Amino acid sequence: MVKDQLTSKLAGIILQYARMKEGRLTRVSDMCRINRNEFNIRGLSRMKFHRLVRLIYALHLDLGYHDGQQLVKDIKAALDKFAYDYDENLFNA
Repeated sequence: MVKDQLTSKLAGIILQYARMKEGRLTRVSDMCRINRNEFNIRGLSRMKFHRLVRLIYALHLDLGYHDGQQLVKDIKAALDKFAYDYDENLFNA
């Protein structure tokens, strides 16, 4: 399903940044108190919104300004692409 593709794409972007540098995943996990076992596509896709926000916030803090801004840009680009490709049809697909 297209909705699952969008979720997988966004989770993949978050995980890519979390794993970009050795030790970052552990620091982010410790900072936001989310078990490392949940740092996979399935775990992120089932995560409650407030926990996902905490995770992204902690990741943004660890990344620093430049890489944090790039994370947000990558997420926005993925959302823009899906919005352009599927419009409101994403909800019916």
